[in-house]
Amino acid sequence: MKKIMFSIFISLTGILLMGCENIGIESNREYQGVDIIQITYITEDYNGGYKEKKVLDFLENKYYSAGFLPDEEVPLELKKTFNDEEEKVLIDACYTNGLFDLEEKYEESGIIDGGGWHLIIEFADGTTKKSFGDNAGPSEIFRKCATYFYDLCGEIVMGSLPQYYIYPPGISYSFEYQYDKGIVSSNDFFKVVRASYKWNKNESVEELYFLNETIKGKNKATSMYSYKLELFTSNYDCDEKFTEITVRKYDYNSELTNEEVIYKGKWFRYLDLDLEFNKIYVYELSFKNNDYVQYTFNTYVE
Repeated sequence: MKKIMFSIFISLTGILLMGCENIGIESNREYQGVDIIQITYITEDYNGGYKEKKVLDFLENKYYSAGFLPDEEVPLELKKTFNDEEEKVLIDACYTNGLFDLEEKYEESGIIDGGGWHLIIEFADGTTKKSFGDNAGPSEIFRKCATYFYDLCGEIVMGSLPQYYIYPPGISYSFEYQYDKGIVSSNDFFKVVRASYKWNKNESVEELYFLNETIKGKNKATSMYSYKLELFTSNYDCDEKFTEITVRKYDYNSELTNEEVIYKGKWFRYLDLDLEFNKIYVYELSFKNNDYVQYTFNTYVE
């Protein structure tokens, strides 16, 4: 009896483990059809006729695009090159998500403006797959393919990207000061801007001092009061929460002297910090996979 029970336990454990291996894992099927040599995607805004043409050339591994008004088509501009491995990821994803199986025509009757699109897929055997839409389209398929096109081309080609895919999320902030009749809290006293970041294969590096030079004139604080920085995560709507926050301050000069870490911690709900005048402040959110984002402001007052 014990042997039978043990065998059943092993079998059930194996089934559970097999199920666990697939939880949360999405994989694309491999495209094994005729080689695709080019994908062209054209959109048109019916209000004015502005068009955008985007071409992925898989023979030369190059991405081109151009925008133009009616009767003035301009030459395509080379935007990015890519390798065979990156190409394969895109094609497998498009195949998995149904981009190569679109209907020939998508239409929505009764709409006199809006926009249209054309998709042209060219194969190595000389055949072509064409689809077009008039105020209608396979929005779910375009949405699923959008991130793969963005990763390859470096810009939005079709569909809409999920929130926070291009740029990392920020947390809510405000500034506070207290006076005789009460407390004033606003995000207008000091102007906060995004500085450097690394996120989903995108990266930007700003020079902190010169970035703050462009925003210091927008401050509305006065030396009559003392101020606090308030940070909140109560309305933070990104599933991938940051793993650490670090707040630094510097003297307001191009050398960024006297760097000091004034706070370092993990996920929080609410945080407030006393501020000094004529400083540059930077708060950095660190995510997994070495992604990060910095926000900066200054407390410059004359």
